[in-house]
Amino acid sequence: MYCQRSVHPSQVTVDEVRQMSFKVPGKEFRHPTSWMPTYTAIETLNELLNCQIEYLFTDWDHAADLPMFRGCLVMDEHGEISYDF
Repeated sequence: MYCQRSVHPSQVTVDEVRQMSFKVPGKEFRHPTSWMPTYTAIETLNELLNCQIEYLFTDWDHAADLPMFRGCLVMDEHGEISYDF
């Protein structure tokens, strides 16, 4: 959901922000390509969600090997693991 910068978040409800994402009051209907996230952003969220699901399948199985997270997590040269968005 996207909202104009001129609108203060504490002055509107979530439903009003959702409606403004589709059609700003007093203006024509906005084409979905102007308010929907980009294809790559949706793909990134999809990949992150799949990584979380794979991790949850290892829950309570202490002998389970951690899954390969397919690019969601990266390890640096010091062994620190971080998210790769």
